[in-house]
Amino acid sequence: MNNAQPNSAPLNLPLIVIGAGGHARVLLDVLRSMGREVLMLTDHDPACHGKRIEGVLVQGGDEIVFKYAPDTVRLVNGIGSVALPATRQQVYERFTGEGYQFETLVHPSATVADSAQLGPGVQIMASATIQPGARLGQNVLVNTAASIDHDCVIGDHVHIAPGVTLSGNVTVGSTSHLGTGATVVQGICLGERVLVGAGAVVVRQIENDVTVMGVPARPVKRAATKSEPAKQTRPFNIMLSAAGRRVALLNLLRQSVEALGLTGHMLATDIARTSSAFQTAEFARIVPHYTDPHCLEQMLAICREFEIGLIVPTIDPDLVFYSRHRPRFEQAGTQVMISSPEAIRICNDKQATHDWLVKQDFPTMRQADAAAILNDHSDWRFPLFVKPRHGSSSQGAGLVRDLDELRVAVAPGDYIVQEVAKGQEYTVDTYVDRQGRCRCTVPRLRLETRAGEVSKGMTVRCEPVQALTRRIAEALPGARGVLNVQIFHDQETDTLRVCEINPRYGGGYPLAHQAGAPMAQWMIQEALDLPVDAEENQWTDGLVMLRYDAAVFVSKAEAGLASSHEQASAPAVRS
Repeated sequence: MNNAQPNSAPLNLPLIVIGAGGHARVLLDVLRSMGREVLMLTDHDPACHGKRIEGVLVQGGDEIVFKYAPDTVRLVNGIGSVALPATRQQVYERFTGEGYQFETLVHPSATVADSAQLGPGVQIMASATIQPGARLGQNVLVNTAASIDHDCVIGDHVHIAPGVTLSGNVTVGSTSHLGTGATVVQGICLGERVLVGAGAVVVRQIENDVTVMGVPARPVKRAATKSEPAKQTRPFNIMLSAAGRRVALLNLLRQSVEALGLTGHMLATDIARTSSAFQTAEFARIVPHYTDPHCLEQMLAICREFEIGLIVPTIDPDLVFYSRHRPRFEQAGTQVMISSPEAIRICNDKQATHDWLVKQDFPTMRQADAAAILNDHSDWRFPLFVKPRHGSSSQGAGLVRDLDELRVAVAPGDYIVQEVAKGQEYTVDTYVDRQGRCRCTVPRLRLETRAGEVSKGMTVRCEPVQALTRRIAEALPGARGVLNVQIFHDQETDTLRVCEINPRYGGGYPLAHQAGAPMAQWMIQEALDLPVDAEENQWTDGLVMLRYDAAVFVSKAEAGLASSHEQASAPAVRS
């Protein structure tokens, strides 16, 4: 047995770790135990730059690597994966294409047989075991305490998660991911881009592009090409969380499932039955507030009960909850297409949003804490715009014309004050894919608003607004899925000012969808690992939306407004 295999180039060159997330932290511990010199970390997220991870500085973006000749450094792939490891593959191929080499790493506590073969860039983590005759392709990650038995063949870019057990003569195709604690029995062949869920036990051959879960493992979905419809093995059910009045969004999600040739049902959840979307969905469930200590377990139980494939959060307070617990939902087989906790922290706090925009050198309006202006307003000119620091849906926001109005407006609590921006106000519906690429931007001109939501709007192709939105979306750390960015554009001076960023569906999203940018459909495609057919300018310019009221009629018991005795006996689930 041995604990390392030499690389073809000289050993002990200084190392650069690509990525500064959780996997990179573990790698730094491995490298420290091996006595290796780490020059720096890099990361595409500007928010990480200047920070230290396990004592090592994140010096900047990945492009810093190119300051070093390929024969003077070695690279370490610090990108982990919780699904198919495409990002790890992209990082590896980008730099090997430029002549750089990735270091092969074996933790001192790992056991690797003498006859095992490890490709370039392989990483064997603590307490892992690689038995005789096993062959591992390039850029394979074998995580903590995983076991690969004799004569297994592991393709390029595969991630074997912690605690996985592969019996003898197993074959795993390239760019597959085997989830934590999964088991594959003797002689089984897994195709390429296979996703094995956590704890699954695989006892049959698995074709390319298939996700399997359970004991024994069964197919959940099969990826498709644009010319091939999805081959569905069970309904794709969607939960609309905090459903409220989002009937239009619920209907568009339902239509998107049908447009992809799938079957599935909509489940609406809310804390009260007096919700129009709650009453419109096929299934509905009353749930605790997200601050309830039992909320997570109850939501996970609902996801398992209804076999939820995707959760769509709708309100700002819930975003933190779902983003923080996204790994738990993914372990239950449920995707939550939502931005990172850091992105949501920035967007949900108006002061943090302003600070981030200024730091990134994005144009925004002048802003200050309301208390500071009340103390000294000598260099501020009324009217000014006030809004709660942590508010949403324009509640508590509005113009103030003088100091007295300002005092009254900000009396309820923590407010910020902004100078009034000139020009037209756009809300830009934006889609960011899993790789952090902004795929489409649709500016909506706000013609009229009511209760914080647009009631009349029009799509307007405006390249300066769209270009700024793309830059913001790709700079926001961990942005993912649907965002809406509010921007003022003064056409006379061609001045842009960013007002807000919301990491969720906006109330006026149906206009973008109907104009030809079906972001709900793209979200479903990503959740199912289908190709996303999004393009920047595929939507119709000049489409006008004129919203109107509609009503849902239910009995008082169905609305939860019956007498206390009747309400207590009302069913918690409606179908």
